Amino acid sequence: MRKIKEFDCLVSVGICTYNQKKLCKNLVDAILKYGPEDIRIFIWDNKPDQPNFLGELGKDRRIEIIEDETNSGYIIPNNRMATACKSQYHIVANDDVVVGPGWFDPLIKEFDDSKVACVGPTGFFGVIDNGFNGQSPKGSQKQEYIEGWWMVFPRHIIERYGWVFDEENLRVATSEDSHMCLLLQEHGWKIKVLEGLPIKHLESVTKKSLDIQNWCDENKEWLKKRWNLYLKNRSFPQHRILVKGKNVSKKKLKEIRWKYPHSHITLQLSKDNVDDIVWDDKDDDGKYSMEI
Repeated sequence: MRKIKEFDCLVSVGICTYNQKKLCKNLVDAILKYGPEDIRIFIWDNKPDQPNFLGELGKDRRIEIIEDETNSGYIIPNNRMATACKSQYHIVANDDVVVGPGWFDPLIKEFDDSKVACVGPTGFFGVIDNGFNGQSPKGSQKQEYIEGWWMVFPRHIIERYGWVFDEENLRVATSEDSHMCLLLQEHGWKIKVLEGLPIKHLESVTKKSLDIQNWCDENKEWLKKRWNLYLKNRSFPQHRILVKGKNVSKKKLKEIRWKYPHSHITLQLSKDNVDDIVWDDKDDDGKYSMEI
């Protein structure tokens, strides 16, 4: 695919990183190795305490590093990187992603359909129900949600909306991807989710290192209100996770929370195993439970 003259380059990539220098370096190296030559990579460093962390890669003129001492989060940096140059396509990427040979062409091929506004690889979530819970895609179930760790947009979509994520209504990070996907579809655009791509997410390594549950909760509540009318009459199987066991550590609970960010999760323990992380609230079965 050749670059069209009206664009600065074929594709740009925006990577927001926080204290994951090794992962970020590995991703940039793989993008350059297996991607097109006509590319620009922007790296927004929210913790710029390691100079020249890209090593020799940092000398590549296709790479630009933005150092942010204030830690602007995820939403604002990705909007700034998406508009930093006029590429034909732009990719929003997490720093904890691995790519291999052949990752690029299948994604871009989908934009031969002019109604496609966003493309990405299959993640854990595929669709969203009226409780705003993520659902695993099954069979021919329509997939309407692309996870924010790897989203590809054509330039005309970015110019139409002025951003890739809504920074007016959403705080810092989380749930910005599902909102954008639903917004695009509400406006008549298509979302394409591709299986079998050599693109892998390493289970939100960066997210787990941050304490952002308050942002998650605030964003989720806003999303519920925003999309209530759109989703309330749709029928989806409920996605509810019940965690049972005698030895459920706080670390394990945190891992579950990050893996299923939009799900209703209940921890259920017998009275003898209740500790300080469990609310003193019995359910109908006489078990102690809490939503995490």
